Amino acid sequence: MRKYLFVASAVLATAMAVPVWAGAVYVVNSPSAADLEVYVVNSPSAADLSVYYANSPSAADGKDEVWYVVKSPSEADVEIYFVNSPSAADLAIYVVNSPSMAGWNKSHAWKGRLH
Repeated sequence: MRKYLFVASAVLATAMAVPVWAGAVYVVNSPSAADLEVYVVNSPSAADLSVYYANSPSAADGKDEVWYVVKSPSEADVEIYFVNSPSAADLAIYVVNSPSMAGWNKSHAWKGRLH
């Protein structure tokens, strides 16, 4: 739970208002408002997707695996909600600290749809 709160806090703290870019995600407060429910795992082998959080919108351009968090749903390509249980998630992610480590770990229905 602490890791989930840390990731969600870091994501929200780095969000900046920018024009819409591919890879732009918006974190919603309700699962009913989300396009995708996401669970953060502790191991890359347990993840569907390894995600890198970019500091600029252009770094996320056209990439499923690089996310840039925006402040408005109108700027987002996809709206996500972080869940507390892997069984409630549509997508399991592992957060990496380098864009070269990011990418799909498994075949998934959302592959190619997050940007």
